[in-house]
This record gives sequence, C-alpha cells and structure tokens, in this order.
Amino acid sequence: YLQYIELLGIRFPRAQFVHIFLDTRDAAQSFHKCWHQGPGRLAFLWKQAGRSGRSEGMKLGSDRYMEVAYESLKVDAEAS
Repeated sequence: YLQYIELLGIRFPRAQFVHIFLDTRDAAQSFHKCWHQGPGRLAFLWKQAGRSGRSEGMKLGSDRYMEVAYESLKVDAEAS
C-alpha cells in the first residue's frame, strides 16, 4: 500500500505507518519466482516503489512514518 500512504494519512489523521523494506536483491530474487519477470526488471520496480513510498511517508513527518530494514529484524537462528 505504499502508493496510498498520503491518502491513508489524510483519511486516518492519527494513523502511524511503519514501512518494513526488504533488500532489493532479496526482493527481486523472491518475486522472480512468483511474477516470472527478470530480476533486473523486478529490482527496478522494487526500488521505484520504495522511493515512492518513502516520498509519501516523509510528507507525513517522522512522528507518523518510520522505515525499518527487514534484515535488521531477523534473528540469528544459531545464536538463539
């Protein structure tokens, strides 16, 4: 729903948004299996969507929009 952040922010003025994003290379590899498009094309689309979402989110301000890299949330299974 990245393309709708601004609209959702207007419709729900107290809403807060967390954009959890995946590394472009991992996303392209993962979605390549589902969408049957070349990884280069998927990487381009993924980056484009991410930039658009970031732009929309920044309009809301840091009190309503936050970005988190998915990789920073992963837990090392062997360390657990």
